Parts: sequence; structure tokens; C-alpha cells
Amino acid sequence: MLHEDLDGTSKTTEYEIQRDADGNVISIESTTTHTDADGGSTEVSATGGNGRIEVEISENTIQAVEYAKEIVDGLADEVIIVPIRGEDGTVTVPEEAVNAIADYGFMTSVSVTDGTRTVTLDNDVMKTLSERHGDVVLSIAETTTDNTTASQWAVVGGTYAINVTLVQDDVQISQLGGTAEIKVEPGYETVFVYYVDDEGGTELLESSYDPDTGVVRFTVEHFSVYMILDKEYRAESDGMWMFVAIGAIAILLAFVLIMRRRDSDG
Repeated sequence: MLHEDLDGTSKTTEYEIQRDADGNVISIESTTTHTDADGGSTEVSATGGNGRIEVEISENTIQAVEYAKEIVDGLADEVIIVPIRGEDGTVTVPEEAVNAIADYGFMTSVSVTDGTRTVTLDNDVMKTLSERHGDVVLSIAETTTDNTTASQWAVVGGTYAINVTLVQDDVQISQLGGTAEIKVEPGYETVFVYYVDDEGGTELLESSYDPDTGVVRFTVEHFSVYMILDKEYRAESDGMWMFVAIGAIAILLAFVLIMRRRDSDG
């Protein structure tokens, strides 16, 4: 459907929506392209249903968020704005767009281009960011020696691990003021998710695994490094203590044997 205004702007919409007998949205697929008088365009695509709709926007601006609101207003309890992102899994959301997302009760999400790692901030986080002011940069990426401390890398090196960061006005934010859902696809069913602090300490987190999609989900209240394993993690220090204990026992036994020989020689 094409709609043209007198100011030279236009809007093209492809829209399909299904509702149940009570009028609730079961599914929605909608793509709207807004074209300004100079020929520039902004595309907004909405998919989902059953109380949750994701809206992808082609530019990270307050205008795109406004267009998203036009599509989903009143259709779902939970709306996730998916900003355009870079190939490295990083998105930048301007302050005005952050404020609009917070005011409208939306959440925001970012995923890497291969779709296997996703982080979604709830609206409490967006409100906190809105109160702090400034553009927001959100990233979820594989761990490397460049984005981990030496102690963290000693733990996560060679494993499936991710580093999630949130920066606002050039300040890295760890405590979110709300919750974030992280989804990953590690490729195995038995899953143990660990938070890894800067000193290399680990904490086992609650998580869930969907065998139909292969997706692991877990919820956090702060961002850091997270390691996803197919078995329980045992720190190398545990093994070192075992070797130390064995060595101590061996020395003690050797001492006892020497003393016995001296007694027998005497």
C-alpha cells in the first residue's frame, strides 16, 4: 500500500496480521518504507506475535523509533527494537533514540550478523540509560586477549566465551539497573554458563537450553565475560593443589623410610 503526502514524503507498507478470537495478535509480518522529499528512505520491519514483537530499523535514529511505534502501538506487551548493527556485533544508539525507547516502554536488542549471539536490554535498563544521558554503544563479541584481562583469558582461552560491553558517553557501564537476556548457540546440549570476573574468578549461572533451536538463554544484571561449557568447570588451581598434596605425601613417605632405615642400621 502506497501513501503519498503533499510535502513530497511517502510511505509504502506490506502488512499481514493474524488474530485469535479475542483479538490478540497471533502473528504479524510488516514492512514499512518511509521516503522523504529528498529520496532518502527508512525501513521498519516487524515480526512476532503472542505478546512479543521484534522491530528491525534500518537506521538508529529517533525518527526510526517513532516509525516503529506507529506499527506496533497497542499490538503487544513486549516490543524489542533491533537497531542496525556493525559486522562486529556493535551498535550505537543516539541519546534521543535511547530516550524514545525508554519512554515508549520498548526494549532494545543487538545481535551479531550470523545471529548466534544476542543480548536484549529490558526497559528498566533503557530508563537507567536515559537518566544518565549520552549515546549508547552495546557490543557482544567473542573473547580475545584484547577484550579480556590476563586472568580472564587464562580461564576462557580456547573455550566458547563472550564479552558483553555497554558504554555510554565514553564510560563503560557494568551494573545495568535492570536485567539483560543473553542468547547464544554453543553447539552442544549439556550447558554450564559461568560469569568470569576480572581476576579470573567464576560463578555458575542459571541457564536454559532449547533442544529445538539449540539456543542457550541466561539473564544477567551486569556485563562482563561469560563462558559456556559442555561440562562443569574445574580451575587448574584445583589440579595444582592435588599435585602439591601428592608431592607432600611422597616427601613424607620418603622421610619415614629414611628414618626406618636409620633405626634398622642402628
